[in-house]
Amino acid sequence: MCNIYVARLLAAIWTIIQTTFHLIWTVWGYYAYMCKTVPSHYYLVFVYLTYFYRNTCGKIKLEDDEFFIELDTDLKNGSINSSEYSMYNIVKEILRNASLPEEAFPAARTHIYIKILIVSDIVWVISAVLLFVGTLLNAKKIWALIVYGPWLILTGLMVVMDVLTAVHFGLDIINIRCFTNYLRFIGVENYNDFKYLDNVGSLNPVMPSIIFVCLSSRFFIFWIPNVYAFFCVLNAAIVAFQLGPKPGKSTAINLSNNIESSFNEINLNSSQARIRKWQLFYGAAETSKASAGPNDLDLNSNSRTSSLRNSRKKHVMLNEPPMIKILKRRPDTISSNGCGYSQNPWSYGTLPDHHKPKTNHKIHMASLNSVINRNSDRPLAISLRKRSQITASVILDTLGKVLQR
Repeated sequence: MCNIYVARLLAAIWTIIQTTFHLIWTVWGYYAYMCKTVPSHYYLVFVYLTYFYRNTCGKIKLEDDEFFIELDTDLKNGSINSSEYSMYNIVKEILRNASLPEEAFPAARTHIYIKILIVSDIVWVISAVLLFVGTLLNAKKIWALIVYGPWLILTGLMVVMDVLTAVHFGLDIINIRCFTNYLRFIGVENYNDFKYLDNVGSLNPVMPSIIFVCLSSRFFIFWIPNVYAFFCVLNAAIVAFQLGPKPGKSTAINLSNNIESSFNEINLNSSQARIRKWQLFYGAAETSKASAGPNDLDLNSNSRTSSLRNSRKKHVMLNEPPMIKILKRRPDTISSNGCGYSQNPWSYGTLPDHHKPKTNHKIHMASLNSVINRNSDRPLAISLRKRSQITASVILDTLGKVLQR
């Protein structure tokens, strides 16, 4: 599994490097066909005669070499056999005695390939630069298609083009088996006059085709990395297109809020949430606010801090008496019988609206809380009977005050 980020960078760099070397020989071939340059070295002349020769480019001047000049002299004197011909002697024999055509038969085909490869290489380099920049910017979504798409398309075309050109030049090897077939292949009319060159090794006439097969296939060892890089970048493009933009500050805040709200929804069914709902429903929250003080005990608190504080000393935990809650709760609805009583059980202890005092009296729980706080430091040995007596006395006092008013 390739590292996506590194693979994209290496693919872009590798494309630029190999395309630079690929452009060297394609541009040379273009200039050779357009008569901008005419080679003089015997090996380059041999390749030139095979795939780029045009008689309008002028006479070819073969570069002299002292060693091959001596061999040529010995050949004229009959001191060596034709089987010992060097490539220099063979090229010189062809230039001297062969009736060359106006243009080599494979030259037009090669020129078409050369022009396609030059244009493809230039566009491929541009797409590689775009791929490099897009990788550094970590493009996502539609930008991933814009950045990675051109390189993927060009790489796929180049891989296919390399195979086609390599196969096409490889077929030339089958047609060229000896020098007479080679001369007929390039369009020499008097190719039968060179049968004496057939005794030369069979590898020499196919050397130009072998060279072009290697160049077209990028020596094969450079073609394989292109295929590997194509699939790595394709995988990276798919991943980048599926992923959204990188979350910013506002997105992160919204995400944290969503997570917090999710946790709150999960905790709605917890015991603490249920107790809190019960307290709000029966009005305990208002009572706790009215009786809040530095020495008061938060009867409705279920926090970890109060639990730790209360665990250090033993005191009585008294819940709010149910009767006070009943008196404190006002009826939500009034029944249709006119008695002013609701069908809700908590409204049974309330007075009808026409029996209520003129002043809207609110029952405060400060007295009850003070009694509870005074008894909170006593040991746990206080009996249930004692707690019931305290609760009953507070209820009676409160009811007496209400009736008096």
